[in-house]
Amino acid sequence: MAQATGLRRILNGTVSTVDPAISATNVAVDPDGNAIVVSNGLVQRVTPLGAKTVLATAAQVATLVGQPTVNFAPQAVAVNAAGDVFVSDTGTVAVYRITKAGVLSVFAGTPLNEKGDVDGPVGTGTLGFYEVEYMTIDEAGNLYLSGQGSVRKISPAGVLSTPDYGWGKTVIGAVAYSGGKLYGMTRYALLQSYLP
Repeated sequence: MAQATGLRRILNGTVSTVDPAISATNVAVDPDGNAIVVSNGLVQRVTPLGAKTVLATAAQVATLVGQPTVNFAPQAVAVNAAGDVFVSDTGTVAVYRITKAGVLSVFAGTPLNEKGDVDGPVGTGTLGFYEVEYMTIDEAGNLYLSGQGSVRKISPAGVLSTPDYGWGKTVIGAVAYSGGKLYGMTRYALLQSYLP
């Protein structure tokens, strides 16, 4: 659980402080019980005992996309069953994958391309990031990313699409997946859609 300052863990009803000083903007939990934390332009793995490993920095992303520097602004984060970490970045308008072994790659979108809503694979598809984004993942490894003016789907191969969930043109904030359903939160309602 992240707060304005501090990362806390709740296990069997017991609350413990993992890191009292970290300022997280988004948190996910990997299959090993580690917190994947987006904080101050970094993506970090934090163990239940508070040990930290940096998974992605602006310098690493700049090297990956062939630029001297980039504005790396990681936001939403999700983790698949294999322990791969996915992070959206409003600075380079792309989604990156970090394997459990620590290998960083472009997963979806076209880094440093202007914002857009084009469906397609890496290098063709584009991302908008019009609002604060959230990300969730299903059992098949499909990612669902809000903050795009609609919820975008990203296949395990990194192909962007824009399915119709029957929610109309409402602005979706947080998204979550459970039991074959995608949930989307608006300012006034919680929506759900059965996924095929």
